[in-house]
Amino acid sequence: SKKVTIHTTTGNREFYGKLSDVAKYVTDYNFISIHKSYLVNFVYIDIIRHSEVILTNGEILPISNSHKEVVQKFVVAALQGKKAAQ
Repeated sequence: SKKVTIHTTTGNREFYGKLSDVAKYVTDYNFISIHKSYLVNFVYIDIIRHSEVILTNGEILPISNSHKEVVQKFVVAALQGKKAAQ
């Protein structure tokens, strides 16, 4: 287990666990894995570039090579109003 930090609009929460366990609970809430270290709520993504996302708060996060295809599929599905399979 590692320290997991959840950033919210009201503050940060920390606990020890696995990000993969958190991912199981949040995929129905527009969260997408963009990197082995990051789950992001799609609602708070302002810009998606080839290798990074820019959040509405201006924070820039990397998209790993292994997650680029998943991110692209998620974006296409979101634009079409569908739920993407991760």
